[in-house]
Amino acid sequence: MKKQFLIYGANGFTGRLITEQAVKEGLKPVLAGRNEQAISELAQQYNLEHKIFSLNEVESVAKELANFSFVIHCAGPFVNTAEMMMEACILSETHYTDITGEIPVFQLAKKKDSAALAANIMLMPGVGFDIVPTDCTALIAKEALPDANKIRIAFVGLAKTSIGTTKSALGQLPNGSLIRENGELKRIPHFSKTWHTKILGKDYDLVAIPWGDVYTAYYTTGVDNIEVYTALPKEQILAGKLLRPFLGLLRNQTILEFAQKQIERHAQNPTVEDMQKGYSYVLGEASNASGQRVRKMIRTKEGYSFTAHSAVQVAKKILDDEWKSGFKTPASVYGSQFVFEIEGTQEME
Repeated sequence: MKKQFLIYGANGFTGRLITEQAVKEGLKPVLAGRNEQAISELAQQYNLEHKIFSLNEVESVAKELANFSFVIHCAGPFVNTAEMMMEACILSETHYTDITGEIPVFQLAKKKDSAALAANIMLMPGVGFDIVPTDCTALIAKEALPDANKIRIAFVGLAKTSIGTTKSALGQLPNGSLIRENGELKRIPHFSKTWHTKILGKDYDLVAIPWGDVYTAYYTTGVDNIEVYTALPKEQILAGKLLRPFLGLLRNQTILEFAQKQIERHAQNPTVEDMQKGYSYVLGEASNASGQRVRKMIRTKEGYSFTAHSAVQVAKKILDDEWKSGFKTPASVYGSQFVFEIEGTQEME
């Protein structure tokens, strides 16, 4: 088995965090991306090899990947970049992982399942905070109530998002929110479905969001009804409802690119202090036809810090030849307890 791996988009905010964590854990990834100056400087900083190439043609990308066991794809928005990288991975027989939370990317990986099986490679999008802790918590809840027919997942405490994450989310806004109902994805308006619940004794008014688990938890748990919620400030929910009629404008590529450029100019990435002090709670609630409910909750480190650790943990498993071919979710391969392998994760009463 090929033992080297590649981090593509290593010069981005999260790519840098993953690179730093990989080196801390004694790994020597090869760094890659389009920006020659940024990639070469980062590689020099960590004494790593590097490659410069763009995602513009499948065969040429496949040649760049030929000697690698797997790639950690960090260059988003993933709805724009994942297909080229997945196709190149299939052609070069290279495992694919990424840090997306975008449902279209999980759908894409599922569509390429048979091709991945034929190539004997694993396609595992979402090896970061999107979706490892939620994926594992959903399975923990399902294992506690085996006949569950509905799972609700919630997370609170997430710190501010990176520039890249915000740009990706902006591109998905016109599509509305999603839930899974009776095995099928169902589109609903943003901020239209809520869940009032207590988490550690505190009342939360949560809103449904199109988090990756709406798609993936169905494959991890086999449960037909999936909803994912998070806490948002009331002012943000109100603003979102008022702006809902205008979100369709973001389907225009020119308008979307202009808005994303404004984010690049004016938004800021989380600081080191944000990541060191932050943490998140993830709740999984399983219920069955008899009305029984089981709730399971975990606490994790801050989202971007978690992503760096979990992406590297998956990398170590693949290097140890722990993988399954085809489209896979993290918990479907590594089990519900995988999340506790990530430093700082603990189960809450």
